[in-house]
Amino acid sequence: MARRIRQAGKVEVKSLEVHADGRICADVRCVTCGYDLIHVPIEGVCPECGTEAYRSTGVMIAARDGLVVGDATCGSCGYDLRGLPAHGACPECASPIRPSILGSRLEAAAPEYVTKLARGAMLVSIASVLAFVFVGAQLLHGVLELFGLVSLGAAGSDVLAGVAATGSLVALGVYLVGWWLLTVKDPVRGKAMVADRARRSCRFGLVLMVLVFPLLIISMLASSGGRFAPGSMVFGFGALFGSVLTFIGTILQYVRSMTYVGLMSTRFSRPRVRAYADSMAWIGPLTVIFTSLIAAIMANSAGGSLVVATVIGNLGPAAMLVMYWHLMEQVRRALREVRAAQEARPAQPPGVQ
Repeated sequence: MARRIRQAGKVEVKSLEVHADGRICADVRCVTCGYDLIHVPIEGVCPECGTEAYRSTGVMIAARDGLVVGDATCGSCGYDLRGLPAHGACPECASPIRPSILGSRLEAAAPEYVTKLARGAMLVSIASVLAFVFVGAQLLHGVLELFGLVSLGAAGSDVLAGVAATGSLVALGVYLVGWWLLTVKDPVRGKAMVADRARRSCRFGLVLMVLVFPLLIISMLASSGGRFAPGSMVFGFGALFGSVLTFIGTILQYVRSMTYVGLMSTRFSRPRVRAYADSMAWIGPLTVIFTSLIAAIMANSAGGSLVVATVIGNLGPAAMLVMYWHLMEQVRRALREVRAAQEARPAQPPGVQ
């Protein structure tokens, strides 16, 4: 979780993971004696010397008298919680205070914000399924044709390629909308979040991908002649610029999105999601590159088969899409659970007037 820390007059952002029950699950050492505080309640004390655990984490949480200390704000509305009872409710929006003082957990965030994240994760998951369907269709056709079970001919292959291209474009649109929702700015935490830099660079990659669309239209008009004819300066520049933007935008968005997902996972206590996202940041691209290189070598070799090359070339993207879908499903389910927990909690904690 992202925590704002004040040490010797310096403000910095630190990543700290805390279980849902409030126990520290990160490598934190006591500032007084150096004792390892993992599994120690963040509102407890060091078993070795008795120093309050929160002082070692830098998190401005409740002191022993039960009142909030330091610069703590409500995760739902941004109200200043300093001096209020740690187990009370925010005077502004009646949200429980304790989730907010434990840092940036999504349970303490604005419900509307969590809803947008959940919808975004759902759309990205749907987009990955759509993309897999069309990639899988081409892969299946290649396998069937390889064994002589079916042959669509030149015209049929062109139709299949056109349907796959159209479907992939639809999947891309759903993907872009989904990630735009999944990277909305936290209305309260804002730039204090560790993941904000990854969020902003991920969105920049999305913008680059959107800007490619007009350039793709230029390529589609290549057969219309005139200024957009193949070989003309406008077409050549547009195709080259579009390819560069596509490459930069795709790589930037993908890598930074994995970083963003990993950092965001600390807000809903799913450490496996972070490990999965960190692995996917390099396993996914390497899988696609490896199979694409093999396919290119086979397609250009003397005895190579174009059908076999097509099958191998589609194996990498298909495998990557399955892994990607599995990751985004975990994120979607986690966000859905957070939203359900928000809806289930009372407007005010018991005993709070």
